[in-house]
Amino acid sequence: MTTPNFPSVEEIRKRIDSVKKLSHKNALRYEYLICGRVSEVCGPFGPRGTDASIVDINGEEAILFPVKTAKRGGKLRPVALPLKYEPWARALAGWFEYRGGEKAFPFCMRTLQRVSSILFKGLSYPIEKYNPDKGVEIEAHWNPVCTHALRHIRALQDLLCFYGFDGLDLAIYGGWTSQSVEQSLPSIATRYLHLIGNDVNIMLMKSLANKYFPKLLKCRV
Repeated sequence: MTTPNFPSVEEIRKRIDSVKKLSHKNALRYEYLICGRVSEVCGPFGPRGTDASIVDINGEEAILFPVKTAKRGGKLRPVALPLKYEPWARALAGWFEYRGGEKAFPFCMRTLQRVSSILFKGLSYPIEKYNPDKGVEIEAHWNPVCTHALRHIRALQDLLCFYGFDGLDLAIYGGWTSQSVEQSLPSIATRYLHLIGNDVNIMLMKSLANKYFPKLLKCRV
């Protein structure tokens, strides 16, 4: 199964940077960088401007997002991005500071999906064969690139192939279920992970993020 219009990371970033409306541009930047779902951006699990902190991780300045994982009932996961190496990190830091206590991306999911479908027109990505619960098996096929495709492209082409993430890194960063992730936090710690902005919460988030963060300390050429 091949196609000539499977996008590179560079193509995705270039198209997102071309978006004229700043709120839409930053929403797509955020969704891509957090390996997110649209509901984690401007849906029920979307952030407020206060849901970001500038932190120090082993001497490197980073922006830390406690992302609410949609398919896990809003359970938090830490996404830490080095300000020195990630080109979009400072722009997002400024945007979250500007939004303050308001929703970071004040529009509905359908709006961002519509923007995405126009922006990525002509691009597609592969879907493996799968069997929905109590449904008919869906054969492998190509889908138009949309908001959800950003999650796949970020995880596979960027984090896995370029930055060298392993399975545990991806589970911590992207919110995929992993017994290893669950075991890495004592049960008492999970009581604090809903306290966004709390000092203890940030400390726990930094501790988890430190598993993958050193791998992000390099620039794309």
